[in-house]
Amino acid sequence: MSIEAKHYDIVIEAKNVKDAWGQMKGFLREADVESCNYELKYDKTTVPVVMTKTRQSSTGEGRVVMTIDNFINLLRWAGAA
Repeated sequence: MSIEAKHYDIVIEAKNVKDAWGQMKGFLREADVESCNYELKYDKTTVPVVMTKTRQSSTGEGRVVMTIDNFINLLRWAGAA
């Protein structure tokens, strides 16, 4: 059985903040809105993610966050679940 991977774009909501975790719920909502806007404009499937970096830390120490539902969709589309 062959599973064809679905093509998608990743829409990133990037934040450089002092305390990302306290605001994450709102950031994830913003990422969902931006993702929906992108899908409507370009007619492409998207995966919304939030990238955060704490002020005065290196970019490599940043974090990428998504909801569990979006993560599961990503795995399914990649043929991994």
